[in-house]
Amino acid sequence: MLKRILIGAGAGALATVPQSLVVWGLKAAGLYRRPPPPATVAAGVSAAAAVDLQALPEEQRRAVTLAAHFAFGAAGGAAFGLATGVVRPTPVAGLLAGLAIWKASYDGWIPAMRILPPPATDESGRVLTMVLAHVAYGLTLGALVDRWPRRS
Repeated sequence: MLKRILIGAGAGALATVPQSLVVWGLKAAGLYRRPPPPATVAAGVSAAAAVDLQALPEEQRRAVTLAAHFAFGAAGGAAFGLATGVVRPTPVAGLLAGLAIWKASYDGWIPAMRILPPPATDESGRVLTMVLAHVAYGLTLGALVDRWPRRS
């Protein structure tokens, strides 16, 4: 079981790369105008923990944001790895996991904590971007876990 969790965590951290490329690529393409969600979410979670990221120098703030972003990806991957005890890890299973993470986060705890608006009131391009980013994350997660070497 621990091996499945660790494989999932590693795959989840790696799957954060294509997810990020979608987020920042679509921002650069002009699909949405507001700040990219990873920085906003990291700042919101830090504020809830009574840590002011804005008080940090820019380099440190970027490092903390990046670490938090990859940690969220690893946590989602660890949960997926745990689920592979009952569900075969395929790209389709990863896709469903990625969409479930989006639903629980961007349509769940993130608006509940008032970090970002709910999808119904957020900028439509940013909502589409985040759904597509979680599709990229989930497909990559499922493919990586499915192909990760499992030596006993």
